[in-house]
Amino acid sequence: MLPDGRIFGRVFREEMQSEPMHKVLIAGSDVLIWRYTDDGSKIAEDAQLRNRQAFGEKTVSELNKMKVGIVGCSGTGSITIEQLKRLGVGELVLVDPDYIDGLNLNRIIGSKRSDAESNVPKTEVMKREIDALGIGTKVTVFDSDISKREVVKELADCDFLFSCVDGAEGRHILNLISSFYVLPLIDMGVKLNADGKGGINNIFGQVHFVQPGGSSLLNRHQYGLDRLLSESVKRIDGEEHARNQYLASVSESSPAVISINMQVSATAVNDFLARIHPFRNMPNSEVDVIKIDYTDCVSYSEQMKEPCTFFNKWIGKGDIEPLLNSPELSRHVEKVY
Repeated sequence: MLPDGRIFGRVFREEMQSEPMHKVLIAGSDVLIWRYTDDGSKIAEDAQLRNRQAFGEKTVSELNKMKVGIVGCSGTGSITIEQLKRLGVGELVLVDPDYIDGLNLNRIIGSKRSDAESNVPKTEVMKREIDALGIGTKVTVFDSDISKREVVKELADCDFLFSCVDGAEGRHILNLISSFYVLPLIDMGVKLNADGKGGINNIFGQVHFVQPGGSSLLNRHQYGLDRLLSESVKRIDGEEHARNQYLASVSESSPAVISINMQVSATAVNDFLARIHPFRNMPNSEVDVIKIDYTDCVSYSEQMKEPCTFFNKWIGKGDIEPLLNSPELSRHVEKVY
């Protein structure tokens, strides 16, 4: 560690050749990144002037160099992507197995009726809109679910992760990636309970910051193991899921409104900015979750101090085999026909 707090290091390869670490990232309540190679920004200068006025040269320069993974490109996902691309994030990795249909047109930014009629993948719509903006953001897309080896490897190479999914399996795998590769993770969710008569009982939004070594989405009860098992079985063998009466039901849809999604997504992106450029009156260590109750017009933050014993045993394990300790992600998985 240098006197100014910067951390540097080197690694030794198999035959004891050494090379400097190109990056050191600390995934604490404040996310600190030191880079030791500078390829220069690929983001257009004129598109960043107002961002610099708000956050300064140092933060904008870091955003230009960051690689951010977003899993889920629907309601909150498309809005999160929209914000990150205009903030000048240098590279985005987008993951979603689904395609645009008519039900998505009320909330997915950039989607068109022609996309729904042609079943265009959601990730391709997002990439099209990012490329059309034309400020230099690099995009990598996966039209698949997260439980693929190549997807996990690409997300593990990111600097920050966003979870914009509804289900348990996506949240679980993202929490595993966060733990194995020591990456900061933000998860967001919206719950809108309609009364079935044209009214609304309540609307809630939550944004969770997951710090490796701390509490997880599992011990914060953002998903349960019964739901995780059910979703996994349904993805792998839909017929078995339909036959097995003991598996939890997996909801296919729920009410969704763009105005609520936008506020929750903006809260998540502002939390991301606060982690790399602390601007709140309270320390980031006191903000693990931000909760919004729309029906009572209340927003507040909470700390989640209890560590998760399940995820914490995998902290920093990296590229073990099988990947994420999951046989499904093994390098040598054999297909059965």
